[in-house]
Amino acid sequence: MEDDLNTADAITAVFELITAINTTVKDGASKEFAQKASHMLTELTSVLGLLQEEEDDSVDSEIQALVDERQEARKTKNFARADEIRDILKAKGIVLKDTPQGVQIIKE
Repeated sequence: MEDDLNTADAITAVFELITAINTTVKDGASKEFAQKASHMLTELTSVLGLLQEEEDDSVDSEIQALVDERQEARKTKNFARADEIRDILKAKGIVLKDTPQGVQIIKE
């Protein structure tokens, strides 16, 4: 029994990892790093039983196409179209949050 998992230490390590990932992302880490870190963290917390299974958070192709079109409109400074797309998405229950790491898609 001396080799039992020390849950308190495991949770502490997870929070330290989260802090390190957040710091690295804020310092300008690549999107690829953020995705890999997120995947690793999800696997780790799953093994420890810290996360419940989530609902399907996938974004359907229509929503993703609108998000991509909005991003392109913003790049070309067509802010009227970007705002129009944002309003269309909001009516569908989708809120967009622009961050330095990219756009976050939030389902209401």
